[in-house]
Amino acid sequence: MIPMNDRLVIYFSQTKRTEKIANLIGQACKASPYPIQVTVPYSSKDLDWTLPNSRANQEMENPAARPDLKPLKLELTGEPKIFLGYPLWWSQAPRAINTFLDTYDLSGYKLYLFCTSGSSSIDKSVRELSKTYPQLNIQAAHRFANDTTLAQIETWLKSL
Repeated sequence: MIPMNDRLVIYFSQTKRTEKIANLIGQACKASPYPIQVTVPYSSKDLDWTLPNSRANQEMENPAARPDLKPLKLELTGEPKIFLGYPLWWSQAPRAINTFLDTYDLSGYKLYLFCTSGSSSIDKSVRELSKTYPQLNIQAAHRFANDTTLAQIETWLKSL
């Protein structure tokens, strides 16, 4: 069971970049980050966007794709701020985020999206998630670069 406080950090990461940012947000919020994990881990070949038949390419080309997730014992109580993080895949949230949002009802909670990307904006992923899940109460969204510091995270959190 995930203990609740007023902030909850949940993230999906395959190359440790999003995990690093989730840990910094957790550190700044004094909250333990919780990973979203697929039941069948991605290999480096699965994630290779240059391979047309890679697993990631196949999932992202199919809006209905929903990779299976390992159970996350999440019981939402109270009114926490939920920080949900993911890497950008083709300027979108990976389909594992869709599986997570299909599984857990986050309606009514304040949701703060964060992503990692070298250059792409988070905007397209926010539009797609808002369209697919209109019940989400997205308060803010931010893209973080790989070299983001704790001080930059704290500045972002203060702006919310």
